[in-house]
Amino acid sequence: MSKVFPWYSVSESVIEASSEDVLSRAPLNKKLTDAMKAGTLKIYDKNAALLPQTTDIDLSHYLNPIEVNKWLSLNDLPYRWEPALKFKSQTLQERLDSGELKEEALRIVQHLKSIGTRDRLITPALVASGIAKMPAWGYEESTLAHAIRAGWWKKHL
Repeated sequence: MSKVFPWYSVSESVIEASSEDVLSRAPLNKKLTDAMKAGTLKIYDKNAALLPQTTDIDLSHYLNPIEVNKWLSLNDLPYRWEPALKFKSQTLQERLDSGELKEEALRIVQHLKSIGTRDRLITPALVASGIAKMPAWGYEESTLAHAIRAGWWKKHL
């Protein structure tokens, strides 16, 4: 069984095939979600079980890197997805000190807002559940929720 990774991590960990190409995350994410909705890219759960085609893409959907790389190639996109290169083992405190946890939390908040989640419903626990779904983090929701501060995004709402 192949490993699967969160679909939204593709644009963060793709490698440019040529240094002249500029990676723009928004158009790549749009193309990815369109391909997932159309069934061109198979969607999996976190246990790598194939899910039925859907038009509602959320944080619980995962993709297979081999299939994504094949799709990138077929669509003449100059990228290669190697998620293992992006992930590194760090303690939660190191990620908090470096700002990586805050950055990831803000990215999850931005995604939640983009899918229509009301501001008052976005809590540290909800954000932690999104981060906990990513294999690279390896922490329980409750552990992450204690480290995440709503003040990181509340002042921007």
